[in-house]
Amino acid sequence: MRIEKKNKKGTHVGVIISFILFITILVFLYSMIEPTIKSQRNKQYFLDYIEGELMKKVSGNLTSWTINNKTVGIMCLAVNNTELGTLGLNSIVKDKDNIIMLSNNTGAILFIKWDSDTSFSKIYYSNESFKQVSFAPSGCDTSATITGSGRIVKYVSRTKIADVINNYQDFQNELNIPPGHYFSLSFTYSNGTIIRTGEKNVSTSVYAKEKIVQYLDDEANIKKGVINIRVW
Repeated sequence: MRIEKKNKKGTHVGVIISFILFITILVFLYSMIEPTIKSQRNKQYFLDYIEGELMKKVSGNLTSWTINNKTVGIMCLAVNNTELGTLGLNSIVKDKDNIIMLSNNTGAILFIKWDSDTSFSKIYYSNESFKQVSFAPSGCDTSATITGSGRIVKYVSRTKIADVINNYQDFQNELNIPPGHYFSLSFTYSNGTIIRTGEKNVSTSVYAKEKIVQYLDDEANIKKGVINIRVW
């Protein structure tokens, strides 16, 4: 009986050649898609950078204090802003039903017109501008009782975001943006109104992100808005 031996050497050579071809194809494919992957990674980094710098630019604090009037017959209270650490901030005062009360912020002292039916009120302090319902204070009580501690909430300033968008070039100049990188911004208010930087016709890939944020209206009500960032 004759036994034919297989050519193992030829089989090994075939496996090696197939492996080399496989690796060559992988290297070729990676060389084709690597620029796209790198571009996507760079654009995502750029998008995150713009978002971070923008949020630092437009963020603000809302400080709220609750006050009680325990003095019968007093129709005006005087609150010391310096003691509260709110000196230099704008203010608005509301009653328990969220109705704006008459007030007059002179800087160091906040005067509040008190209603006999009001058991307490809430003062909101911020750098944001508020609707003013002022009065001429007289005979105000300086012994108003401040309860608890001030509560601080982060929000997006509608004034600051509008300023950034309206002065887009100034904001762009503040950033460390490498050549060939561009971005645009828009902000949508809760009522659907949109403000935006100048839009451009872009032929390259655009990366975008929508960020839902909270902002204050002119009555210190917290509203939801949307920041849209586009980079290319």
